[in-house]
Amino acid sequence: MPLASGCQHIALVTADLERFISFYERVFDANTRWVLDEGQVKHAFVDLGGGFCLHPFEFGDGNPEANAKPGMFARGHIDHLSIAVSDKETLHLLRDRLMAEGVTDGTIADWGMLEQFSFLDPDGMEAEVSFPKDGTPRTFQERTTEPPPG
Repeated sequence: MPLASGCQHIALVTADLERFISFYERVFDANTRWVLDEGQVKHAFVDLGGGFCLHPFEFGDGNPEANAKPGMFARGHIDHLSIAVSDKETLHLLRDRLMAEGVTDGTIADWGMLEQFSFLDPDGMEAEVSFPKDGTPRTFQERTTEPPPG
């Protein structure tokens, strides 16, 4: 049995901490646990639920990674993050909210063992919202897609 109980946080670099926090609070109903201003660096814990937090850092003198938008699998050790939801209703609610923000086309991919869609966060980082489910994993060619309504 694994000794870890889950993922507690992931550290990210942002160009604008207030914008970052506002986006995740508005779209995901996240709770910001704390914000620290240490002069040349500001950072926060943004709680997405289930004990998982985003830990964004903003550097006063800027950081080239804050607005970096490299392609899939050219992003370093951590390529993207996926935010889990517990039901399809929440998956669709977040798809609608993120479509309203203009950061996703809303297409849901069914990978057999999960359904997910991609979005871009305020700094252009690609992320996903995923609904894990029972099923056999599908390859890229085997996946099915569901376009947004309308």
